[in-house]
Amino acid sequence: MMIPLNPPPTTLAPLKTGEQARADLKAQGMNITQWCKQHNLSRAIVYAVLEGRHKGLRGQAHDAAVLLGMKHGVVGGNANLVNPVQAGAADGRARPKG
Repeated sequence: MMIPLNPPPTTLAPLKTGEQARADLKAQGMNITQWCKQHNLSRAIVYAVLEGRHKGLRGQAHDAAVLLGMKHGVVGGNANLVNPVQAGAADGRARPKG
């Protein structure tokens, strides 16, 4: 039995442009303000993502880009990341260097 050296790539949905994301919202009968309220996102940030002024690298811009289908990723951040303050001490205070 022969094992392939390169496994087949994972199939991801194609990314949408800002225009395509707007068209999808319109097809759902929803305007951008309603969508922002539904997802608890800033309207200004969502418009900036749709218009390409924000790349959606982090925070609400990232969440908006993922929810709109303009970027692959996880909404709300990664729960496995450790808060640096919590890593320093159990009581939330940073440990002294030494």
